[in-house]
Amino acid sequence: MKRYRLLATALAIVMVLSVLAPAGTVAADSHDDPALVVSDDGVVTVTANETPVENATVEVELVDDADENASYAGTGTYTTDDDGEVELPEPDETVEVNVTASTDDATVSTTTELEGDTVEDLSIDVEQDDDEVEIEVTDSDDEDVENVTIDVSLTDDENASYAGTGEYVAEDGELELPAPNETVEVTITATLEDVSATETVELGADSIDGLSIDVEQDDDEVEVEITDGDGEDVENATVDVALANDDGNTSYAGTGEYTTGDDGEVELPAPEEPVEVTITATLEDESAETTVTLEGDDGEAEPFGALVSAFVFDQQNETDGGIGQAVSSFVLENNPGNGPDDDERGPPEHAGPNGDEDSERGPPEDVGPDGDEDSERGPPEHAGPNGDDDDEDEEDEEDAEENEVEEDEENDDEEDEEDEDEDDDDEEDEDDEDDEDQQGPPDHAGP
Repeated sequence: MKRYRLLATALAIVMVLSVLAPAGTVAADSHDDPALVVSDDGVVTVTANETPVENATVEVELVDDADENASYAGTGTYTTDDDGEVELPEPDETVEVNVTASTDDATVSTTTELEGDTVEDLSIDVEQDDDEVEIEVTDSDDEDVENVTIDVSLTDDENASYAGTGEYVAEDGELELPAPNETVEVTITATLEDVSATETVELGADSIDGLSIDVEQDDDEVEVEITDGDGEDVENATVDVALANDDGNTSYAGTGEYTTGDDGEVELPAPEEPVEVTITATLEDESAETTVTLEGDDGEAEPFGALVSAFVFDQQNETDGGIGQAVSSFVLENNPGNGPDDDERGPPEHAGPNGDEDSERGPPEDVGPDGDEDSERGPPEHAGPNGDDDDEDEEDEEDAEENEVEEDEENDDEEDEEDEDEDDDDEEDEDDEDDEDQQGPPDHAGP
């Protein structure tokens, strides 16, 4: 315990007081008068003739009771022990007190100033477990320092956050703070009057027992939520979004790396078309991964012509050769106006003549050239391009294929119309055959 400075002008002067007796009683001899001493260590000693006085009454009170800012826990009444002593508690701050000692025969008083505990040095000790940080401030005697001010701040990281930053007053020299969600470096300063101490420490992230990923999607956004093993939102977790099957033909604007907020969530855009993505969440040594299919946005589809233009633009940037074949294949595969396969085209099964009548159709046998003359058909042998024109033909074919891209949609519609016209022609031909069977002279006519 710290020692106190005694400012009493006479610490060992024997004060002769009126003897507590009826009027006319003679005061006691001087050798019986009590003596009062208040030592530097705050011990009040009462003696008589240099002999300790046991069971003497000692009263301590503030000199200025009206001072609201002055306080001392040691005010009150005490009784000396067999050594004639009373030990007073240490004041928190310097105070002026009156000390009065009384025996059966006499009373003695003195006024003295008791100085507050003088702290020469402060020490800061920091300990951390899974979910909290404990700070203890002690003096040079390794005693807890009461009513010490403790300031906690981030050392130097604008992007970091910690819920435990702030200024505190530790009544018993100890302070408990929450563990951070991520590893941070903090500066801790302890101050008491004119004495201070500073420590910089690294606080580890609160241990997390597992991570979970939840994905929800509405029309225009995707919400990813990260929680721990207790179902609590995880702040500052890293969320990586990647295509599950990056074959070069799939794209998604939401791929990339994100960081969860204090609600443990990140928001992604809805894809333009269904896409499968892999989402990975990481925090310290914990991680989790899931693969989900995100539905396409319900908004209007991009015009097919714009898609073709974008494809042509990409091809022109990626190759120096002809792009006609690639464009043609792209259109055939992606054209939303594509009709059914060729083997499904044509009139309905009930339309047209019966199959049995096919053998009766066509010109009479005596009409047309003989079958042997078929081999003489075709262009003259000297007609047709030379073999040297193959390169020019390939370029012409590429140009023609590009033109086919623009004509495909029109051709599909024209083919459908031609199929309908053929159905009508077949029905008319069938009616004409029936009419021909009924034409000619009557049976009784003839030569």
